[in-house]
Amino acid sequence: MGRENVDYRTQKPEKLLKIIILASSNEGDIVADFFCGSGTTLAVAEKLGRRWIGADLSKFAIQVTRKRLLDIHNSKDLLDEKKKKKYGYPARPFEVWNIGNYETIYWKDKQDDYLNFMLKLYQAEKLNGFRYLHGRKGERAVHIGPLNAPVTMEEVERVVLECKANNFNKCDILGWDWGYGVNELGKLFAKKNGVDLKLIQIPSVNELKSALVGFDLKLLQIPDEVVEKELLKQPLNL
Repeated sequence: MGRENVDYRTQKPEKLLKIIILASSNEGDIVADFFCGSGTTLAVAEKLGRRWIGADLSKFAIQVTRKRLLDIHNSKDLLDEKKKKKYGYPARPFEVWNIGNYETIYWKDKQDDYLNFMLKLYQAEKLNGFRYLHGRKGERAVHIGPLNAPVTMEEVERVVLECKANNFNKCDILGWDWGYGVNELGKLFAKKNGVDLKLIQIPSVNELKSALVGFDLKLLQIPDEVVEKELLKQPLNL
């Protein structure tokens, strides 16, 4: 049987959430937790036949919660604890949504400006004439992931195949967020196609701001020479 403790600092026991949910809702009701953390509320709501909505600012929290729900059939049955039975049922279908980073709205509908800035930040040279390869840094091709969506496995495959077709055997993919399984499956796909792939996390907006101390994130309004000056003073190690 899967263990309940997922080593998350703010995790609460399932027994406590069971008492609260049973006392305050009926089967089929919606239970919402907008700081879902390790996902205890959602897991208990699922086991008790409630619908649920969860949200969290932490990507780590979302990944922990997602894994917990996908493995819920191996956890304990809250309605038959004395017999220590497994819950035994898979979670009902659910979706993980990324509502995006509001501060990146400055780049909305300005894809070229967004790509140019990220390449400059990564100190990569812009490439033209490719569909998925946006730049190069030394011997490595560079692809910049979308602003408000995770980098998907399909996207990784297209980047790798374009690398292979154009004799790039090394590639960096920069992303704000990542689809489920991309880290393992993407690297495996790249290796099979002879491409050394690195998946690089783009820092948070706050970290980007700190790299340009004294300027807000209206980056498109900052003259190129100012951006270059700041990057030379304190290059951002992604």
